[in-house]
Amino acid sequence: MLPNGVASKRVSKFYTRPGTTTLIALQINILIMNNLHKFFLTTLCLMGLTIFHHFYASIIYPQAFRAHVAYVSIPVVVLEYIIYREYRKATNPLKKRLHYILFQILAWSVPILLIGFYEGGYNHFLKNILFFAGVKLNILTDLFPPPMYEMPNNFIFEFTGILQFVTAIYALLFLLRHYKEQNIVRSNGLRHISLNTN
Repeated sequence: MLPNGVASKRVSKFYTRPGTTTLIALQINILIMNNLHKFFLTTLCLMGLTIFHHFYASIIYPQAFRAHVAYVSIPVVVLEYIIYREYRKATNPLKKRLHYILFQILAWSVPILLIGFYEGGYNHFLKNILFFAGVKLNILTDLFPPPMYEMPNNFIFEFTGILQFVTAIYALLFLLRHYKEQNIVRSNGLRHISLNTN
């Protein structure tokens, strides 16, 4: 019998109950990648978005630091890709676990928290809500002091800024589904073996 909550999902994984030889082959997304992989791809999209966003900002606004954020984001994308690739390729459980942890730390700290929630959420989403709600300019400049912040005056800049926040939330949904799947496996006393779908 399939573990509760995973029978309706579709990427090839195997689950085995310790002490038995029974393997349960689950079709969890044959045509679509698993939730962790979708989280990875969404964070890459988020980093690509922030690179565009900050290069565009460096063109319409004079501050050089905007382009610097884009330049710093590029090696982050490369590093995240390398760590995740090594995680997928690893056959040694310890090495696989190490790369899994490193990937989680990097993905949480830069794409999700720094870019998605701080840059997208605070710098753009909250700023636009307060600005269009009619909050006084002196309060806004205290919360978002120039020249680091610009009041909304360019649609593409603000739209791509807010989109960073939206993309981060979207990525987190995949990650939360991944965590839920792992919890289901553990709660059913099953050992989880991921098969590469690359």
